[in-house]
Order: sequence, then structure tokens, then C-alpha cells
Amino acid sequence: MKPDIIRMKSDTRYLQTKIRELQNKKTGWKVVAIIFLILFVAESSFWIWAINWGYEHNRKESLCSLECSQYTLYRYEEEICSCLNINNYGDVEAVKSFTIE
Repeated sequence: MKPDIIRMKSDTRYLQTKIRELQNKKTGWKVVAIIFLILFVAESSFWIWAINWGYEHNRKESLCSLECSQYTLYRYEEEICSCLNINNYGDVEAVKSFTIE
């Protein structure tokens, strides 16, 4: 064989291996895209949950505040609302307690 033909064959093999390498690298962006898509969905779900939880907590505390408006103090913790009064001695006493759903 002539040297030019040998070089052409080796160049062709080299190009074929490079093309295969590039084809293998093409699937990498798909994996990255899927990972980012999953992270985006997880982040969006978290923010929707957090905002909904905040609004719900605020609504329940407002209901507690309205129910206990005739008393001196109120305390809202974990779905339980307590209406409190301060007696003549300066002590805090619970007047009523109820759950808010």
C-alpha cells in the first residue's frame, strides 16, 4: 500500500473514534436536563407547600385572635388556641382553650 492510503485509513479510524466519543457525550446533556427538571419540580413543590402552610397558619392565628378579643392575651400553638387573662395579682390564668381546624 501507498503511505498516503495508510495515513487516510488511520485518519478515518481516528475520525470514527472521535465521532463515537462525541455521540456518547451527546447523551450527557439529557441526563443533566432530567436532573435539573427534577430539581425544578422539587423546588416548586416546596415553595407551594411553604406558602400554603404560611397562609394556613396565619389564618388560624387570626381566628384565635378574633375568638380571644375580649380577653387580655391569647396564645396559638400547634392548632391549640388559649385565651388568657391577667388577674389582680399579675398572674396569667387560662380562661379557655380550644382547637382550631
